Amino acid sequence: MKLCVFEGRDAERLFPLTMTRATYELRCGNTTLLEKIRRTYPRQDACYFVRDYLAEVVSSRVGAKAVNDMNVLRTDDFTFVNGKWVDESP
Repeated sequence: MKLCVFEGRDAERLFPLTMTRATYELRCGNTTLLEKIRRTYPRQDACYFVRDYLAEVVSSRVGAKAVNDMNVLRTDDFTFVNGKWVDESP
């Protein structure tokens, strides 16, 4: 099973914070939302979906091979996580 982290349709509601970064690159406390998600799903390969103009920059920031690549979704089962989700478990 793979992890798919995506931005919701309402990413623009967080402007100007999300004009130059994905919603899951925002900080919540000491870490980013993505770091919190990856801590919850540590052993799963991940793909990412963001607004088109951020794809290249997000790919380099998070070290991702698959950003906005729909073909990846044909290969395996996925857990889809909205990038604004915050796991509240300790």
